[in-house]
Amino acid sequence: PSSLRTALARKWRLPAPAEIELRDHTGVATGTKIRGDLADYGFQDKASAVEWALENLFPWCSPDYFYNLDHSDVDYAVQHRAFCTNLSYISTDAGRGTSEQQLAEQILAAFQQRRDRSRPYFWVIGLQPPERQGVMTLSRYGGVNTMTNMAQNWSFHTKVTCSAGSWRQQSRPQRESPPANTRLLAFVASECTTQKASGDGMQHGAWLDPARGKVAINWGMSAAFATQAPAVVDFYYSTATPNDYFVSGEIGAGMGFAVPPLMPDDSWQALLADAVPLWRDMDLSCMDIYANDGYYDG
Repeated sequence: PSSLRTALARKWRLPAPAEIELRDHTGVATGTKIRGDLADYGFQDKASAVEWALENLFPWCSPDYFYNLDHSDVDYAVQHRAFCTNLSYISTDAGRGTSEQQLAEQILAAFQQRRDRSRPYFWVIGLQPPERQGVMTLSRYGGVNTMTNMAQNWSFHTKVTCSAGSWRQQSRPQRESPPANTRLLAFVASECTTQKASGDGMQHGAWLDPARGKVAINWGMSAAFATQAPAVVDFYYSTATPNDYFVSGEIGAGMGFAVPPLMPDDSWQALLADAVPLWRDMDLSCMDIYANDGYYDG
């Protein structure tokens, strides 16, 4: 409809309607109306467009979801009315004398200051590189990153019903101490805590491999999936073999990517309080934590 509006006004020089009412495939009005085309607003650069959106669109968006990545698979972000940008977390000139980093932090601060959030932390969907600096930056404002980028159809998975409310692992980790001078080898599937791996990706295809189950492997599984997409969790737990073990592999309490020491205390405590019951529901007892790559001191 917005393209039709532009064509009427520019190509054929016909008067464009003041607004366009959207109807569904049966012709029934949806109640949604298009009153303008952003292409006509005269933005000079990315910064001016984002600044306008922050003033005019941000109040209408969800206080709990911020999408910051330039990808086509934004269905989960749209589903949650996320405020969407694609700003870098490093200092780069974005025009008008304002760096993208400063503008990104201005948005993060705006999320932190909103009082209508449902919890003291908020979700940041997608992550602009560099990943490490991005996670550290959003953590300072109470943000928790969830990697739904490149996770096509995650909005669909969130709507699939599931009768199960808790799950149990097919095997238990060995608690006894190994013999002296013994070296243990563990296999961990990386990047599998992200939605892009656990959704349509089927653990990057490895879950469908006929050889799965012949060797003990630890698979990442975010505790947040228990509420985001319980049917996805149910699929993996119900098809796991005794050699498939699930670990919570995300630094932010197993819920997403965040740096606990950098988070405001109320944000971290709320994230932890939400995570612990989900660990129990998913029978998770092991967590992979980034400890010596600069996220922490020492």
